Amino acid sequence: MSQEPTKTAAVTLSDKDYLRREMARRELARKSYRRYLYYVHSPTWVRTKMSDFLADTVQRFVETETGNAYDILLIETPPQHGKSLTVTESFPSWYLGKYPTHRIIEASYNDDTARKFGRKNMEKVEQYGGGVFGRAFTRHPLPPLLASAVCLGLYELVCYIYMVFATFSFGLSMVPTVLIRLLIHIAAAQALYYLYDFLIKPSRSRFAKR
Repeated sequence: MSQEPTKTAAVTLSDKDYLRREMARRELARKSYRRYLYYVHSPTWVRTKMSDFLADTVQRFVETETGNAYDILLIETPPQHGKSLTVTESFPSWYLGKYPTHRIIEASYNDDTARKFGRKNMEKVEQYGGGVFGRAFTRHPLPPLLASAVCLGLYELVCYIYMVFATFSFGLSMVPTVLIRLLIHIAAAQALYYLYDFLIKPSRSRFAKR
């Protein structure tokens, strides 16, 4: 006597249910660093007891007020136990999302490794910052051009200082013109500085509220 194959109905979520579940996952990721790891690394990431321990330990460390000027957390585990991915590659992005006015220095034994971990965190900030923390982060194309302009201004400043000294050696007729041009360049450099400090720097060095 043959039996009919068991039919299982696929569970489908409505758009509203899916949105509600997604918002709950984001809220958990914002509050819990362990949940943040689940959120940004799923589905390929394999959760372990060590990853949960490290995530809970670093979150508890930064959120506990001790009253000390500074505290040090030293993590020592055998190789290939997930320290890099769990802490170095992911924690700065979560921490800056929670505390956007704070700063993090990420160091390593060589420049390439430090840059790699910094890039990994930047990618998480750009991809998940808006959804999880409600803060958007964009790379601004102007700072390299602005840096070039400042360097050019400093170069001309040196040239004008040299011209002032040369003028005093041969007479005072060129001094008023040179000083006026020098003051104009100083004012322009100051304006560029304020432009960078108030308009461009916030969008690069910390999250900007949407």
